[in-house]
Amino acid sequence: MVYCLFSRKGEQTIDHIIYDCELVERERKRLKAAVLGTEKWPISKYILINKYSKTLKKFTESITFDKL
Repeated sequence: MVYCLFSRKGEQTIDHIIYDCELVERERKRLKAAVLGTEKWPISKYILINKYSKTLKKFTESITFDKL
């Protein structure tokens, strides 16, 4: 099990990175802004992948994984 380097409380999962991780708060704000025009947050990963794949791709590409 890998824990989040920032909080050391939660497990560092995909859900944690998309919805909770404070290390990617800035990146998540951009993702949320793109989604909130038509959806409520938190949005399911299924909808993110199927309806917002380009936005999700930008989110993942904007993360500096060295800081995670």
